Amino acid sequence: MNYPAPPLAQMQHSLEVFSVLLRAGPNDMPAYAESVLSDKDAADIHAFLRSLPGRRAAKDMPLLNQ
Repeated sequence: MNYPAPPLAQMQHSLEVFSVLLRAGPNDMPAYAESVLSDKDAADIHAFLRSLPGRRAAKDMPLLNQ
């Protein structure tokens, strides 16, 4: 990978932008044609990513504070 990976949790992109990124495959990412990934599946993935909790500070993760 030639660039920092963007955070996926609480994605800020709209579904339309997310779909364009999936279909175009910018940078090193492969493109996903609708024959491989339907618009409904893309919308489901987008909704899942937006539902994930955001980043937490290391101090808030008990396992990292042992």
